[in-house]
Amino acid sequence: MATPIILDVDTGIDDAVAIMLAAKSRRMDIKAITTVFGNSTVDITTLNTLRVLELLGLKDIPVAAGAKKGILSPLKAAQRGRGLPGNDGMMGLADKLPFPKKSPEQISACELMEKIVSESQNKVIFICMGPLTNMAVFLTAHPHLRSKISGIVVTGGSAEKGDVLPSVEFNISADPEAAHIVFNSGVRVMVCGLEVTDKAYMTFEERERIKLDGGRCADAFYPFLKKFGEYNEEVLMKDGCVFEDPVSVAWLLDPSMFKSVPYRISVDLTGRYTRGTTICASPEKENVRPNAMMAVDIDRERFVEMLSRAFAPEEPAEQG
Repeated sequence: MATPIILDVDTGIDDAVAIMLAAKSRRMDIKAITTVFGNSTVDITTLNTLRVLELLGLKDIPVAAGAKKGILSPLKAAQRGRGLPGNDGMMGLADKLPFPKKSPEQISACELMEKIVSESQNKVIFICMGPLTNMAVFLTAHPHLRSKISGIVVTGGSAEKGDVLPSVEFNISADPEAAHIVFNSGVRVMVCGLEVTDKAYMTFEERERIKLDGGRCADAFYPFLKKFGEYNEEVLMKDGCVFEDPVSVAWLLDPSMFKSVPYRISVDLTGRYTRGTTICASPEKENVRPNAMMAVDIDRERFVEMLSRAFAPEEPAEQG
């Protein structure tokens, strides 16, 4: 039986790939997608999400817009895409995806989460790929439903480094209060932070191989992979096109691909230069009770193979 999933996204390029990866897995049943500010404004990330679903032909998955900004954080801290070309969260390429026929739900992200979780016969897993505001609002508004959540997989945080400041990762820094609520909710949390996401890259040759293999998704996504890869390699000086958000989906699909360790994770809420830092205390070294598992390493080749299979052309149905 497929696991019921709710994706919480701030859809940019890597979120789009993560949605595709989850949608193509027979082990995941996407019950809903909720959107949040992050790569761009929530209006734009919602439109991007609907575009991706239109491309994939997934018209029955409900989409609801969520938080426009953090619980206490100013909106100016919200938009990662301000440092990237274009203002559509997808490096100026969103128009290459089909315009959606589907509209978002007329209820909020928190209301949709409540509906799905309360009606589900099985426990639900959340995969949160942007700031954690929607998740925190839901957990605070509906504490009685926490027992119906199997786990929360988070793209964000870091034990040792940052990407917006030396020790601060973007998704957590966009709403540190929300992250604090999630890590202290009592729900099982799995964190895919910078230690592992920085290793989840696809080289130029691997991207070209996806293009050569063809298929509808490969053809549609290749311009995004090309531009995103060039930006990662030339501007950020990384080894390849880094896919942060698909890592959380990959962890749920195949945890054996990862090395994970337990931590007691706290979030700095007050520091002038460190607000949003995830402070990771080791239970073995510091005699603390863990509240999360954190992935610290990944088998990159297996990860790339998983992505490549998702991009591959659909196999024709067997004739009866």
